[in-house]
Amino acid sequence: MKKQSLKNITTQFLQFAFVAVFLTAISVSASLYADDQLVLFRNNVLQNDKNNISISPYGANLAIALVVPGTKGETETELKSLLGYNDNISELAKSLKITDYAKEDSPLKTATSLWIQQGFNVLPDFTETAKTNFASEIKTVDFQSNSSDACNIINEWVDKNTKSKIKKLFDTVESDTRVIAVSAIYFLAEWRRKFRTSETKEENFTLLNGEKKKVQMMRNTKGNYNYGENLNAQWLELPYKNKGFSAVIILPNNGIKPSDVVAKLTPDNFNNTLNTLKSTQVDVKVPRFEIEYSTSLKESLLTAGVKKIFSPSADLSGIASNKKLIVSDIVQKVYIKVNESGTEAAAVTGATISVTSIKISTPKEFYVDRPFIFIVKESNNILFAAQVTNP
Repeated sequence: MKKQSLKNITTQFLQFAFVAVFLTAISVSASLYADDQLVLFRNNVLQNDKNNISISPYGANLAIALVVPGTKGETETELKSLLGYNDNISELAKSLKITDYAKEDSPLKTATSLWIQQGFNVLPDFTETAKTNFASEIKTVDFQSNSSDACNIINEWVDKNTKSKIKKLFDTVESDTRVIAVSAIYFLAEWRRKFRTSETKEENFTLLNGEKKKVQMMRNTKGNYNYGENLNAQWLELPYKNKGFSAVIILPNNGIKPSDVVAKLTPDNFNNTLNTLKSTQVDVKVPRFEIEYSTSLKESLLTAGVKKIFSPSADLSGIASNKKLIVSDIVQKVYIKVNESGTEAAAVTGATISVTSIKISTPKEFYVDRPFIFIVKESNNILFAAQVTNP
């Protein structure tokens, strides 16, 4: 994984860093999405369709939601369009289920924080909105005189709130950083029907180039799952023990690349397909896999229509009214590991802001022996989406 360092572009800047972390145990109910939560995943896959790719749509949305109260004009309009909400920031926070995920029995936990340079005048409304709507911790550090210590303190917070799945968000923090905002999510859940380790066997997995690779293939036979076919692919829901949380595996037909399916994976296609899945007896094979992925989301956001925030005409005057600010980049780190017990995954996103149901006698076969798409969701929130070409 490449090291992430948020670079200074001009003399003074704000940095926004966002963390999204998932730790699950493997395995969707359909719902309608107000916004296109798959847009960043879709754009990232289409820009690089040959590799393992993993994006946290929920993590990105939570990150961007923290920035929205600091934006005005067209900058704000573009972010609202991306997130699919109106002028009520509390409704946006509600859609992100901050309060629901804070409950003791929730397998998903979130945490957010603002780290502010001592003496830097961030507008009180901005920090108060972060505290009230996103339960953010507000901290002061000294980036100017001791950026190394400030970086270490933030990384310690990241390590704590991701259960050490991400030990370090930043390698370095520039001395003229003025604000860093961090959001973290942590997900831990078991499959409703676990894979038996005794059933795991070494089998072939066909890569995109036609080569065969030996993988440890997990198996559940004769189980009933929500199953269907659409977009030249087989679809399967694997539920978690926790109600509402599940994974969707989309297996393109032979000869179809995952990117060909992802290109058509709009909210309507996604939800309509989920609504047509039926309880079916399925013989399931899924490989163990592990992914580490690091990317910039800037190009994907630009393609999605978020442009102003990256331009000299960006309006971030809701953060600091007397400073001209600009987002120079948004980066995300992701780690995923899937085995018989479940899924372990972590994602980190950082944005730099600078100045300027029917049984059948013969089970359906769902053998994931070629590149596939893996999505984890809960209700309206897509937590995690991955293209796996080389498990």
